[in-house]
Amino acid sequence: MAAVKLAHEANGVDEDVSEIPAASEAPRERPAPGRTSTIFVSLGHAAKIRPQDLVGAITGETSLSGRQIGAIEITHKFSTVEIPQDAEADVISALSKTLIKGRKARVERYKPPSKRDKK
Repeated sequence: MAAVKLAHEANGVDEDVSEIPAASEAPRERPAPGRTSTIFVSLGHAAKIRPQDLVGAITGETSLSGRQIGAIEITHKFSTVEIPQDAEADVISALSKTLIKGRKARVERYKPPSKRDKK
């Protein structure tokens, strides 16, 4: 170890200083705004569902990549996931036939509650 340290010092390399490579933004595959659909999954925090569980189920059962999946919201009883609009039917069909964390889920197009329902 001492020999390596001497060799670095001889070459002008200081142990405490190292160059940090510049971060680069990886190209994103996410769909353009307006070209997405939101699906409803009948499992939430009560079923111990995490975002990675939903992403894993979708990517494992369809041809979508994790980068193509948008916003995920998980409530106590259900979850919503933003996906590309053209993949909606495939995702709903695939998730309806599989288990998520060992549980069967009802999966459908998300219909936000109307203002009248909130009273």
